[in-house]
Amino acid sequence: MDVELNTTWVEIDLGAIRSNIQQMNQFTNTAVMAVVKANAYGHGLVEVAKAAQQAQSPWLGVARVEEGVLLREAGVTGRILVLGYTAPEQVRLAAAQGIDLTVYDPDVVKAYVSQLSDGDRLNVQAKVDVGMGRLGVFPQDAQGFVEFLRGQPRINLAGIFTHFPTADEPARNLTLPQFARFERVLEQLEARQIRPPLAHAANSAAAINYPETRLDLVRTGIAIYGLHPSPETRLPQGFRP
Repeated sequence: MDVELNTTWVEIDLGAIRSNIQQMNQFTNTAVMAVVKANAYGHGLVEVAKAAQQAQSPWLGVARVEEGVLLREAGVTGRILVLGYTAPEQVRLAAAQGIDLTVYDPDVVKAYVSQLSDGDRLNVQAKVDVGMGRLGVFPQDAQGFVEFLRGQPRINLAGIFTHFPTADEPARNLTLPQFARFERVLEQLEARQIRPPLAHAANSAAAINYPETRLDLVRTGIAIYGLHPSPETRLPQGFRP
């Protein structure tokens, strides 16, 4: 580094990131999705993603298709989920790169299908809104939405998930009632034998505060960077910033 031109820089300890993912896996006894959106929260998208794969994280969470494509171009081979909205024009690229998309609206799904050719297969995951108020189908509509997705050509329903807005504030007592709504959705789907193979709900804070929410996968962002989710929710010992 030419220190005459670069007097300020950031050094990222990728060993700490690998260790934190392993710590979360051991603490929760659950597979970990490493959330690397927004350039891995400023830590370096490709570098952190590769460190996550070295730590045996089977999933990576990104915000946009472009981030997933950058990872594929860098040789990252694990499963990738786009957590936000994807425009229909990007669907064939996502399918070609094996990137899962979040879905929550039938009209958008129909637009996706219209972009796909007979040889394309697009993996999607249905998002349920249990109280975040951001993206997702409402719990009472989730079963019908899953049935709709199962009937769409060239669409593979790989998972279903939700997100908790206040899991890092346990005193507010909102997360468990929200999780109960999601559990009822899963029970309804299981009763009809249409539950997707992957269900996930817990972010870093929920993975720590609410063990019952861990399900098949925990989605950890802030924890893998070694930071406490909030003053009320502290990382267990052994995590490194």
